[in-house]
Amino acid sequence: MKSTLEELWESYFSEKIISITNEEREIIRKLADEDEKLQAQLDEEQRCRLDKCKDYRGDLNCISAKRAFCQGVEFATNYLLEIIYSDSKD
Repeated sequence: MKSTLEELWESYFSEKIISITNEEREIIRKLADEDEKLQAQLDEEQRCRLDKCKDYRGDLNCISAKRAFCQGVEFATNYLLEIIYSDSKD
């Protein structure tokens, strides 16, 4: 069973993919162009190794993004609770 935080992350992540900016779109295009040029210069073994590196980097980026999201939610929740409880003491 998924935690509420995991469900929030999946919802956020799926919406984030849909809403990329023009700047992000341009960087993705440039990255794809450079990748295509690089792939053309590599032999099969080198292409496989590069693909593995890209997969590992993607996995690491996803883990880092999820951690940052969870820490942000935790911070916001703690901040909100602090405000609620400090107001109730006054």
